Amino acid sequence: PGGALMSDDESLMKAAGAGHELAVRFFLDCGALVFPALERKSALSAAQAGGHDEVVRVLLAAEARMRARLSPA
Repeated sequence: PGGALMSDDESLMKAAGAGHELAVRFFLDCGALVFPALERKSALSAAQAGGHDEVVRVLLAAEARMRARLSPA
């Protein structure tokens, strides 16, 4: 009984696709990945498909911050 639990990455994708900016920010703060795997649909593509421009901006900014932290100085 009860539904299956989703990972943070899956939850981020669903929230992005629905345009729920606060939920997107929450899952990003929890460590969800904007691009968890190349072969799966991403949160960014879900937000774009839903026409949620502000969520797209939030996701792109989060991805840029992550890439900046990972790049060598």
